[in-house]
Amino acid sequence: HDDPVTSFPFVLAMLKRVFAKSPAEAYLITREAHDTGSAVADVLPLEQAEFRRDQVHSLARAEGYPLTVTLEPAD
Repeated sequence: HDDPVTSFPFVLAMLKRVFAKSPAEAYLITREAHDTGSAVADVLPLEQAEFRRDQVHSLARAEGYPLTVTLEPAD
């Protein structure tokens, strides 16, 4: 989810580090979230998705960012 505090470079770094996205993929996902308010980072089994969400939240909070990742069921 987009927020007014978390930096664009930090979101890029999380997508590359936690979700193993290429720089180009990370940029497109971050740009979509910035432009529309949210974006799909990945589609994963629930346990993996929960683990990555928790990783992002932990890393973001350690840096003082309120970056939020939410889980939604796949269609």
